[in-house]
Amino acid sequence: MNASPGHVQHQSPAVRSAVSKIFRRVVPLFFVMFVANYIDRVNIGFAKDQLDASFGISSASFGLGAGVFFIAYAIFEVPSNVLLERFGAKIWLTRIMVTWGLIAAAMAFIDNATLFYVLRFLLGAAEAGFFPAVIYYFTQWLPDTDRGRATSIFVAGSSAATVIAGPLSGALLEMHGIAGWDGWRWMFLIEGLVSVVLGMIVFGLLDNRVEDATWLTGQEKTDLAACVAAERDRREHAPGPAPPRPDPAGPDRDRQARQSGTWPPFINAMSLKTAARSSGEPCGSPSSSA
Repeated sequence: MNASPGHVQHQSPAVRSAVSKIFRRVVPLFFVMFVANYIDRVNIGFAKDQLDASFGISSASFGLGAGVFFIAYAIFEVPSNVLLERFGAKIWLTRIMVTWGLIAAAMAFIDNATLFYVLRFLLGAAEAGFFPAVIYYFTQWLPDTDRGRATSIFVAGSSAATVIAGPLSGALLEMHGIAGWDGWRWMFLIEGLVSVVLGMIVFGLLDNRVEDATWLTGQEKTDLAACVAAERDRREHAPGPAPPRPDPAGPDRDRQARQSGTWPPFINAMSLKTAARSSGEPCGSPSSSA
């Protein structure tokens, strides 16, 4: 029988098994994707001096080129999220990775400031929506109690990339002169193509829906899908906090509460409700009686 939100108490063994598989298969992939994303975004800082030597890009031009990335990212983030819903996470995350990798690799062929601006803008447009897409994927695949841990591992990719980006980019810059190319050209080309290859791997390993995952057993898919759906239904139908009643004591009471550390009851209730909703109750087996 189907589980109802009111009977969600404990996660079934099948759900725990499915979550373990997701943490072994999907979460590390997203971690590596974030590392590649971060490196392709910041590697331009390591190439500044060589870019200046190659075609005389000024500090002002370099700053403008670096900044237009974020302008494009902000403009295209919402449209990217809308298209994610239409095409699904598998196709859209693959598209994001492949296009940003190709554009990052194309940076190897710039020879003037205008092309530099254009490619940086296109890179921002290509990467837009990457982070929200991954978070959205987690909401469709993981119970509330596991999603925070998955997100923490994913976000840790930026810290790992900070450690990796310098030595990796520096080593690629040392390829200066190979095949007559500047080191910065090799850096952009290789790091960009790595993202393209990673995008192909993403397409092969990700699935749009829990029901499509061939690497989960039938029971794992059934229980996990029911678990996530039950938690989503509970969140959508959870009542909001009651509006506060007018307090005749007015500002005097608020000031006294701040000084004493004792806030009005409705604020404490809101805090407890927010904590409860963010932590979530573990979901149960769909075999639970309704």
